[in-house]
Formats: sequence, structure tokens, C-alpha cells
Amino acid sequence: MKNVIIPWDFKDMSMTLGMCKFVVIDDGDAFQLQASKLPFVFHEDIVNEMRQDGIEGKVIGGGTLFINPRKKTIKACDRAIQYGAAPQAIVETLLNQYCAEIGYTAIVEMGRY
Repeated sequence: MKNVIIPWDFKDMSMTLGMCKFVVIDDGDAFQLQASKLPFVFHEDIVNEMRQDGIEGKVIGGGTLFINPRKKTIKACDRAIQYGAAPQAIVETLLNQYCAEIGYTAIVEMGRY
């Protein structure tokens, strides 16, 4: 799914639990969810990288992803201090579609820790 970019190897079963930050962008045509590869980055770092890659749009929120390859789940929660929590319904739609493609289950609890 081109609207969701999570740069993780979901077939790597040696990883027991992964964590990364993400932001949701509204580019005027569609919503995009962009995650980081590293767990300890700022949401603004993700936005800066997207801008360098030519991706434009308004950041409408962010959060944290917890990836569990053994349970095959991706949980989205938390919020971005600068941008607030990404909208629950948008994150659910994007992650549900993405997870269906990779054989995972999405759990979305935006605004919660």
C-alpha cells in the first residue's frame, strides 16, 4: 500500500518487539502514514525526511507504532507533542488496509499511551 510506509522487515522473526514513531500527512488527495525506521527519533525528523523526499502536505497528527512480529500485530497509540494525536479513524483505515496486505492485525488507540 503506497499510502503507508513502515520501513520494517515484517518477515524477520528474530525481532520480538519493535517501536517507531509515525506521522499522518494530508497531501490534498489522500492521507499518508509515514513511520521511522529508528525508535528514538522526533516526529519532526520524519517530517523533515519526507520533505527532502519531495512529499508535501499538512501534518495532521502522529503517534507511536508497536510492532510485534510473533503476534503479527501493529498497535498505533500515543501522540506527537508538536502535532497532536493522529485522527483515530484515518489511522484505523490506513493500518487496517496495510495490515491486511502483510498478514498482520491492526490495533489503534490514538491518544492513549
